[in-house]
Amino acid sequence: MKTCCTFGLSMFLIACGGSKPEEVAKNYVQAAYDGDSKEMLSYIYIPENYKNKPGAEEMINGKIQAGAAKAKENAERKGGVKKIEITRQEIDEANGKGRVEVTTEFKNEGARIESDTVKLIRNDDKWKINL
Repeated sequence: MKTCCTFGLSMFLIACGGSKPEEVAKNYVQAAYDGDSKEMLSYIYIPENYKNKPGAEEMINGKIQAGAAKAKENAERKGGVKKIEITRQEIDEANGKGRVEVTTEFKNEGARIESDTVKLIRNDDKWKINL
């Protein structure tokens, strides 16, 4: 029963974008390596004025889908993701902005460890990826 409740809470936090910026960054990177563009899009902050531009949504979806496919292919070439860790974070709670460095280790022996800096912004009390 405890496992079920823990799993349910984890899925709730993921669906909401996470309450902590480092969770959002880590989940976003994991979604990229899983090739899950829908999940990636759920974490991305898109300003209202940009959403209303003709063709903007399609362009964003296309770019995220292409990026997710490339990241998944990269991870598969390296044997899949072994672990994703937060190696550094700079969070400015007062201004709702932050940067999180995420390091990804792959399963293949000798595969290069990758490091990404993820910019975040707080919007409606949720942390989102600020592209």
